[in-house]
Amino acid sequence: MNKKLEYTYREVNIEESQLRLYSIFFKKCYKRNKHLTYDYLKWLYSSNPEGNAIGFDAFFNDQIVAHYACIPVKYCINENETKGLLSLNTATHPNHQRKGLFLKLAKKTYDFALENNFKFIIGVANSQSSHGFLKRLDFELVKPLDVKLGIGFPNTSQKKTDECKFYRIWDRDSFYWRKSNPGKGYDFKKITNNNFIITTNTGMLGIRAIVYESKVNSYFISTIRKFYFNPLKIWIGIDSFKNWNNRLYFNLPDRMKISPLNLIFKDLTERKIRLDPDSIKFTGFDFDAY
Repeated sequence: MNKKLEYTYREVNIEESQLRLYSIFFKKCYKRNKHLTYDYLKWLYSSNPEGNAIGFDAFFNDQIVAHYACIPVKYCINENETKGLLSLNTATHPNHQRKGLFLKLAKKTYDFALENNFKFIIGVANSQSSHGFLKRLDFELVKPLDVKLGIGFPNTSQKKTDECKFYRIWDRDSFYWRKSNPGKGYDFKKITNNNFIITTNTGMLGIRAIVYESKVNSYFISTIRKFYFNPLKIWIGIDSFKNWNNRLYFNLPDRMKISPLNLIFKDLTERKIRLDPDSIKFTGFDFDAY
């Protein structure tokens, strides 16, 4: 009879030595994922103006074997500024998979979040991980993310802003932090007198991703700089306010996607808010796709 493994659990640690260990650990778990470097984790876990990363690690014989982390975010929900968490990095060492470690780490994280006045968890899950979040952690499936490929720039939102009931709040500090991602380079272009657009490299030849669109204001103007022209652009997100009419964009079929992505949401309070997919805005800048 196999002896049951004994694990210990600790809160995510953002000290330099631990961030370096996380980077090494991620390489063991995801050999093809090269962006989880020390510099990236330092930026993501400890430089966010909304707060440090929150999560838990599992240890066996004093060695880390599983990790789960979320970062603080600020959203407008039904016209109220609300503090929540964006679910991001999860990893389990191959020798310790199928032990229920991720579920334990997630539940500990969400209990800690509620105790510290976080109201919700939001995340983007691929087709493989969605089931665990929805069936075992009581997340709500808001909607699969739209993926559109085309030429030119989509029309900006035409509905009134007050019709949008759920969107990320970007202020000066959070915007500058987001665009300083050490693993990415962003290009900014003013496309009309009142609007600008941000794109980034996708790793696919000739295709750039549109990650953010907004009205120009005082702290965006200084970021507008040279803009690389690529005929094809990809847009990922949910935005029923956007007008795609008369634009050369088409929905990318699931069979052409690496993995369909789902927007998931968990209300930590007793209100049990459910998001209406027709009244939210969620784009590539709001999570870590690009």
